[in-house]
This record gives sequence, C-alpha cells and structure tokens, in this order.
Amino acid sequence: KLIDQFTGLRVDGLAVISNKNLTGALFDKLRARGIPVVAVERTYSHPHVDNLSVKDREGCYQAAERFLQMGHRRVAAIAAGWDEPVEAARREGFRQALCDWGVPRERQLVQTVGQYHLEEGRAAMEALLALDEPPTGIFCTADTLAAGAMRYLLRRLLRRMRADGRNQKHFLIVGWNEMAEEFCTKLIANKALGCYVDGYLGVEYSDSPGKIH
Repeated sequence: KLIDQFTGLRVDGLAVISNKNLTGALFDKLRARGIPVVAVERTYSHPHVDNLSVKDREGCYQAAERFLQMGHRRVAAIAAGWDEPVEAARREGFRQALCDWGVPRERQLVQTVGQYHLEEGRAAMEALLALDEPPTGIFCTADTLAAGAMRYLLRRLLRRMRADGRNQKHFLIVGWNEMAEEFCTKLIANKALGCYVDGYLGVEYSDSPGKIH
C-alpha cells in the first residue's frame, strides 16, 4: 500500500531503511515506473536495488572491545534472537571480541529478545541484574533495548542499591543506532547514590567504519 502511495506521488526515488519485508514483485513495479531504489542496512539481491550496508559485525566487535579495554570482564548482551543477517552479525561481533580477549562466554549473560522494544530491554536488564554475579557491562544490539535497560536501572535498581548499602557500582551500557536521544539522555550520573550509569548509546561511522566516538 505504501509503495502505491509513493508511486502515486511520483517520487523521484525510494530509500528503504531497515525493512526486510519488501518483495521482488514490488521492486519490479518500481522499476517499471522508473523509480530507483536504495536499501539501507538490510540488503536485497534484486537487480533494481542498490544496497548501502552497515558493518554491523565490525562495529559491534569494537563496542564489545570497549568494555574489555575499560577492564570489564562480566559483560552481558541484550540482543535480538532471530537469525536475520543484521542481527546475526551483531551477535557474532560481540562474541568474537570476547573470544579474542580470552573472556569465557556464559549463556546466562546473553539475553535474547523477540522485538526491539523498551519493555524487552527493561525485562532483560532485570533478569541480568538478578544473577548472583551480575554483569558490570551490558551491550545492546539496538538503542531501544539500551534505553529500556537504562530506565530499569535508574527507576528501580538505584533505589534498591542505596537501601541495601551497595554503593559505588559502575555500569556501562552500550547501544546501537544513534536513536537513544528519543528515549533517554546519553549520559546519566546520580552522585547522590554513588552510582554512575554511562550511556554510550550509539556507534558513529566516520572515516573508520565502526569507530566509536
């Protein structure tokens, strides 16, 4: 239906951003009308589509390596569980970084979710912090998950930590997509509780693909 609307508006071109549901028949319709198509992030093999892909594996490797360079060894992941190329590449980059640094993988430190929703990130964060030995770093394969994780940490965990007398905890949360400003601030610090939450919520691509800023 959207494709019909766009063609009706006589658009000069169409950018398809992170959508895996378009069919070859739809691309054929666009080609017949002379409308070029560029797919961003999720790629298509159709001859009428030019693909602009992101180096998800390399970027997520660098994101995980950031934890390790800062001394974190209990590093968890909140990741989409389906086997699309984008999601699989992100999980693989994270796993490979831990392997290269000699950090053993623990199944309980990987929380897979079914959707990129705030509630999924919140629930996964709650499960991770309920472990006997919770992580100090959490990598999220989307900023919506990271924002959900941060909301849980700020609204519930910090008060519980103060009540229990467990202060001076440091959590590093890394997200992906540079969308987190829609959900929460990039850097949050609560000095009154003696607990800091660093939100490096996004990976920015520049001259060096996957470089974190």
